[in-house]
Amino acid sequence: MLCKGQDFIDLPKTFCIKWRGIGGMNPLRRLILLLVACSAFAATPVASVMSSSDFQLRGVSVNTAGVSSWPILAGDTVTAGTGPATMRFMDGTMVTLGPSSRVKVQRKKDDLSLQLLNGSMSFVLAPSSALQVYSGDTLLSAQPGVTTSATAPRTTTQAGSLDLVKTPPPSTPAPAPISRQ
Repeated sequence: MLCKGQDFIDLPKTFCIKWRGIGGMNPLRRLILLLVACSAFAATPVASVMSSSDFQLRGVSVNTAGVSSWPILAGDTVTAGTGPATMRFMDGTMVTLGPSSRVKVQRKKDDLSLQLLNGSMSFVLAPSSALQVYSGDTLLSAQPGVTTSATAPRTTTQAGSLDLVKTPPPSTPAPAPISRQ
């Protein structure tokens, strides 16, 4: 059963009873108040990403058809697809990821950082930028207004007392020719 009357929306009856019992306020005003309160706790974007090819944001594939840019929040991971992806930070800093490159945006207290995890990127810091840019765990030195390029360090894995370096599998040697006698 739905409740109607002074409300502008239809709601289940049990919800209407609880909704009308809060503060004696018009339900529409309560809804607006609730939305304003919730938006105060919403995360604000720190950058946006745009690409001519599909990419991944927070591990989810993003189809770029019809949408010019997507918001990036602190904690997000962006992986470029088959083409480059461009990130524009709120301070004006521009970052271009190479194809299949992956970065993570992080915030610790008031400090914002960008960490290149895989692949390559180039970036130009805005004049007043406080963004810290890392390649792996190494802080990169960059001057505002100057294009800086970086490549992610090779990945190593510790196994016992050996350091194993991930390398592509060796190519298979061509078979030896068969001699006929």
